[in-house]
Amino acid sequence: MEAAQGAEHRHAAAEAAKYRGVIAFMNSPREALAHYRRVLEYNPEDAQAWNQVGGLRYRLGEITEAEAAFQRARELGQKASDREIIAKALGNLGLVAETRGELDKAEDYYNRALDLDEALGRKQGMAVNLGNLGIIAKIRGDLDKAEAYYNRALELDEALGDKQGMAITLNNLGNIALDRGEPDQAREYYRRSLALLEEVGAKLEIEQVKGNLRGLDGE
Repeated sequence: MEAAQGAEHRHAAAEAAKYRGVIAFMNSPREALAHYRRVLEYNPEDAQAWNQVGGLRYRLGEITEAEAAFQRARELGQKASDREIIAKALGNLGLVAETRGELDKAEDYYNRALDLDEALGRKQGMAVNLGNLGIIAKIRGDLDKAEAYYNRALELDEALGDKQGMAITLNNLGNIALDRGEPDQAREYYRRSLALLEEVGAKLEIEQVKGNLRGLDGE
């Protein structure tokens, strides 16, 4: 009985720490990291917590530590045959590789994540990975391929009603138009993006898109 009660206590404590981590994730990454590390003290095999730790490490610029956390999440996902966890971890590892300038490696991770998400019918994951593949294509200068990826991502975001996802993709399409020397088309994309971001109150992204519009106006 005592052992069972102890296990229940650890589970409750882990869930409480996870909840606090979710609350702090966006505004206080250091605080959130402390909460998720506590989750892992209670349950070292919580793959989702490892993914969250990796995301927080990445936001804090701790790329090596982020990669290790994402790899651990992938290992645990493989152990549990949890394809959703594996897909998320692969996408995150792609982000690490992209940050390091390892574009071929990043593309491979994103494609593997996309394949899993398609098999699972995870539209949100598909949209994210398509957007990331679009970024890779744009970096390489293949604007047509990038645009195709972004348009596929936008269709999924629209189907999901994901306004922030739509806004990010519209901003990316604006960047494509700008690179092609189509400022009027770029402005239209940026304005649509800004309107959606203002609806959801995404302050950082709002400033980024406003900066793009100011750049078009020569400010």
